[in-house]
Parts: sequence; C-alpha cells; structure tokens
Amino acid sequence: MNRVEYFISKFRGKVLNIGCYGSESYDRMRASGYSGLFGLDLVEGDKKRGIVKGDALKMSSKNEFDVIIAGELIEHFYPSQAKAFLKNCSTALKKGGDLILTTPNKGAWSNRLFHRFDNASPSQYQGHVHVYTIPELKGFVEANGFRVKELFCLPYSREASPNQFWAVYALRKAIHFFLPMRLQEQIVLRAAKVVA
Repeated sequence: MNRVEYFISKFRGKVLNIGCYGSESYDRMRASGYSGLFGLDLVEGDKKRGIVKGDALKMSSKNEFDVIIAGELIEHFYPSQAKAFLKNCSTALKKGGDLILTTPNKGAWSNRLFHRFDNASPSQYQGHVHVYTIPELKGFVEANGFRVKELFCLPYSREASPNQFWAVYALRKAIHFFLPMRLQEQIVLRAAKVVA
C-alpha cells in the first residue's frame, strides 16, 4: 500500500486535503471518484479541482470535516505554527473526526545520510523548518488535542517525493522492509480529535 491508497481507504464523509495544489497525490485521490474530497492550499485555488486558496494557519471551519489529510506539511511549520495548525484542524473536524499526517522521519536512514535537518534552513531543504522523529511527532500531536490511532512508516514514493529516478524508489522500497521502524522514511500518523 502506498500513501494515496491509504488516504483513500480512510475516506468517509467530507474530506479536506491541505497543501494539495501541485500534488500528484491529490489528483490521484480525485481520480478515485470520491465526491466528498476538497482541497485547501496557500499557493493557489482551483475551483475545477475543488481547491480553495487559503491558509491552514487561519482556517475558520468548525465541525465541518470527517477527515483532514495533511501530507508532507507539518514539517514546514515552526512548532508554534504547528500547534496553531493542530488546533485549527481540531476545530474544523467533526466529533470523532480523524487527522492524517505524513512527514519525513528525522531518524530515517535516508535523512541521516542525505539531509542535515538539525541545521537546515528553509532555503537549504525545501522549506522544512522542523522535522520530527516518530516519538516526537506522536508526543506533539497527543499534547495538542488528538489521540493517536495508527502510526507506521512507508518508503518514499513518487507521490511524496517527486523528481527522482524510478530506480531510487525501488531501492527505497526494498530497503524499507529490512529496517526497524525508527529508521524508516515517511511517518504516517492517524489521530482522532479528542473531545473534552
């Protein structure tokens, strides 16, 4: 299963995909024919594709969505922004709603070899300003209004990390299954909104 297949398997009710304008993943999800999928993106809107231009840090929706998907987004926020983002997601989700996040695993073998996240500035690594290890992400999400329901890792694929030669993805997939989870590449976390 890749991340798009996973996202589609969790569709129910009204689904919001945040940060989706140039996303191959969003287009594949739309191609599934699910009519309850909507997009929000800071860069641009596209009425034809169901995407509204807007800032995830300024969302004003209340109890509107059953599922919110934020693929490869939280690492672009400083911790204070990520906290505001999670609060907005909690407000926008209906009771019992799910938030699905994917993000690079700071502890992954590939990140340790090829990226220096601890020292990276936005100009050095595509705007990643805060990258999490698996325990850090779980703790952060749980400290900000959610209960983690599912947590696992996937190898990077074209949908999550485009512009690589096809053999790179085949190699990553082969290596993935021999690694302990703490060294795997892409964190996938599904969490339920905690209702007080």
